[in-house]
Amino acid sequence: MLQDGALLVVHMAGKSLADGSGFERHRDTWPLHITLVPWFMPKNENSMISTINKLCDDYSTFSVEIGTVKLFGPNHDVEVNVLADQKEIRAFHDALLNCVIEQEAQLADEQHWIRGQYEAHITRHDGRAAAEGDMQRIDNISLVKYESQGNTCRVLKTLELQASS
Repeated sequence: MLQDGALLVVHMAGKSLADGSGFERHRDTWPLHITLVPWFMPKNENSMISTINKLCDDYSTFSVEIGTVKLFGPNHDVEVNVLADQKEIRAFHDALLNCVIEQEAQLADEQHWIRGQYEAHITRHDGRAAAEGDMQRIDNISLVKYESQGNTCRVLKTLELQASS
């Protein structure tokens, strides 16, 4: 069960959402997104934001190509588009995950979705989907916070990556 105050690191496809923007926890209400680090409980929220912000200050923006449709989830019934080339986004995932671990956060029980088992993908739902072959620019990330009252999630902080040279 997800704990109140748990954080998730995602890239919102399309346009970034303003800090404080909220939506229901159910995935169909979320904007299309790429999960970069699954749910975790931070020891200190402000320290976590600061550590991840430092990484973003040193990280150049990059693009990923949208790949084929694949079925995810425990029942293999959740359609996503995997990303065609995983190398650069996996490196970013690892760097973000290192920040989370450095800050002694408690990872949720989704540890099989990290490191070598991480398969970057973009969500699809409610008739909304990225098209295979499209490019998605990774130029910001959002820390999303779960709030058990109302079973909602809200953007705690959106951080910009350094512009590419």
